[in-house]
Amino acid sequence: MPAFERLVIESTGLADPFPILSTLRADPVLSHHLAPGTIVATVDAVNAADQIARRPEMTKQISAADRVVVTKGDRVTPARSLPAFAEAAL
Repeated sequence: MPAFERLVIESTGLADPFPILSTLRADPVLSHHLAPGTIVATVDAVNAADQIARRPEMTKQISAADRVVVTKGDRVTPARSLPAFAEAAL
């Protein structure tokens, strides 16, 4: 079996990304073989403001991400989702 070039770790739903990143960096075996690359978070445009207000994991995911992908954008108007998202994120 050839060596892996990439490993994708997907944490379903709202999860704190820092324990995973800390483990990858602190464990001597893992840190020798793996280096965190691009971190991607998805944000549900319909529920983002509510999730940010109620779930601190959401803010942690966004702050740890190199890229944020907005999902369900077709279900909201920019006037409704973007100001609510920006206000909630502050």
